[in-house]
Amino acid sequence: MTPSASPQQAPPLFCVVMGVAGCGKSTLASRMAQALALPFLEGDDFHPPANVAKMSQGIALDDGDRQEWLTRLCQTLQAHPGGMVLSCSALKKSYRDQLRSACPGLRFVYLQVPPELASSRLQARASSHFFHPSLMTSQFAALQDPSLEAGVYTLDGQLPAAQLCQLAVQSLSPNTAPRRWWPLPSIDHLVEKLLALVLACIVVLIFSNVVGRYVLHSSFAGAEELSRLLFVWLVFLGAILGLKRRAHLGVELVQARLPKGVRRGCALFTHALTLYALWLFLAGSWTQTEIGMHTFSTVLGYPNALQASAGVVCAFSMMLIVANNLLRILKHHPDAVLAGDAT
Repeated sequence: MTPSASPQQAPPLFCVVMGVAGCGKSTLASRMAQALALPFLEGDDFHPPANVAKMSQGIALDDGDRQEWLTRLCQTLQAHPGGMVLSCSALKKSYRDQLRSACPGLRFVYLQVPPELASSRLQARASSHFFHPSLMTSQFAALQDPSLEAGVYTLDGQLPAAQLCQLAVQSLSPNTAPRRWWPLPSIDHLVEKLLALVLACIVVLIFSNVVGRYVLHSSFAGAEELSRLLFVWLVFLGAILGLKRRAHLGVELVQARLPKGVRRGCALFTHALTLYALWLFLAGSWTQTEIGMHTFSTVLGYPNALQASAGVVCAFSMMLIVANNLLRILKHHPDAVLAGDAT
């Protein structure tokens, strides 16, 4: 167990850099260990040979396979009373809780990356690492987002390694609690699930309508109308996700070429302008929603407000995202996103 620290002495620091394979956790963990003057240990080195053999053959590990590995990692944490930085996928909450039970006060830095980036990194290192690139999908399937757990600091794994190290070390400072500004980083997961649900409904409606019309010679009269309603929601949910992942605002391509001080000024202006545009969008959508409460679709008879309200949800969500980052920029918060930072 970790020894208790005296009032004059800061407690030893234990940190796990976690995330899916290919997120960059080993690179970040080694940099952090050097910056913090702590030992760095690579979690992959503690896998038993059987696990290494399975992963090299493209066979995903299950909970039973990982148990011996987690036990070794717990023992390793306890064997370093002075603190350490460990790289470990820690995909499931039960894995993280097991590590926490062995090392009270354990902190986590979670590197969040899109599947495309993880896949490209795994392909690039395929010849020098036992982890088979085909296992990438299983990693994301097993991942249980730790962002809302206590003692977890979430970072965008697409940021440059030097910036990630600076932010991570800052987050571990005794005066810096690992809290999020607003709980917005998890919004993309909710929107992704809603997108998948809406898309699935559209596919089912279209398929059943085609089968009913050409095979059973009887179709659901409101299928096309309902599909159009769902498509409107699909577009607006996609717009929210695109803004959250910075797929919009092509002006960033120009801003990224400017010095950081100028970029900050441009970001403040564009964020304020975007908020104003979104407010107009919200006001217009709300007016259409109010009108839609008194008008109804021709076939199914649902209020047209169901369609207009998609714009309200989209505008309000986008305003939260933009306002969140604007406040971060104004406060010089380390999580503030400026054009050119995530290149």
